[in-house]
Amino acid sequence: MHKRTSGSSEAVLDMTPMIDMTFQLITFFMFVLNFSKDSADERVRLPIADQATPVEGVTEEPLFLNVDRDAKLLAIGQAWDILTEPSAIETYLKREATITRRNMEYAASSNAEAAADLKAGRLWNTVIIRADKSTPYRGIRGLIEACQKTGFYKFAIRAMPEEQL
Repeated sequence: MHKRTSGSSEAVLDMTPMIDMTFQLITFFMFVLNFSKDSADERVRLPIADQATPVEGVTEEPLFLNVDRDAKLLAIGQAWDILTEPSAIETYLKREATITRRNMEYAASSNAEAAADLKAGRLWNTVIIRADKSTPYRGIRGLIEACQKTGFYKFAIRAMPEEQL
């Protein structure tokens, strides 16, 4: 048998609130931080434009298209030449358009604007093109035309303002 001493000086530290707070902080930072590599690919050096300004308002469900200095579209771990591989790029864009159409069909029951856009064949994504400054214009034009064929109609082209150099 063990004897119990009434004057025990051992302190028991309850770690539950500290662990709980740690998980809450982790969850907060996971929601706040943007881990998307599509939006800021370091292989793309943006051109400099005097009139470059941030896009006004929030773009819902943006589709980022990064084009590197070799005129290759960088997406889903692939690199397609925008000048010589238009069919592969169109296949990729059709896949993205299918996903968007499904989302729009789901939203159309409660959103009249989504229903009207879906009926007109317009997708609600804003295509954000981040092309390297040495990318030929005809490639960018071809990329925009491929997007339009697929149903995308809202575009934003990224550039770096001169004061950020």
